[in-house]
Amino acid sequence: MQPFVFTVQPVKRMRAAMVSHGNMPTAPWQLPFEGKTCPQFLVPFESSVHVERELSLTPPPDEMTGVIARLKAQKTARPDIRGLTHLQLLWLRGVPEIPLADLNTILTAPTWTIYGAPGRGDNVVTFENDRVVNETFPSMGP
Repeated sequence: MQPFVFTVQPVKRMRAAMVSHGNMPTAPWQLPFEGKTCPQFLVPFESSVHVERELSLTPPPDEMTGVIARLKAQKTARPDIRGLTHLQLLWLRGVPEIPLADLNTILTAPTWTIYGAPGRGDNVVTFENDRVVNETFPSMGP
């Protein structure tokens, strides 16, 4: 595997909304990834599989507009995602923590796990025939 770094430079000026390392001085290991200017940043990847898993170089399918509208119409913090495909859920939520695998494996996995807060459990999505059939949520506490 060959690690590499992408330089990301937005075409329009952008304002930082959040800094992942807080208000403390930047750790020495983070300095290479800050870029030369504020609107430029560097993103490290360990391999092409990692890039494929984390980035899409194509826009979402046209159907996603309708999917998003249907979920918003439910007017709830946790819309019912049953019936969505792997690809639709991937566009809505991003990659799951498990399976930690290539894109093809993610798109055919029988379950996805998104880590919850420590001690509260995880969000688990179950698929059958490329459709979400169940979703479990972390507990809200003791």
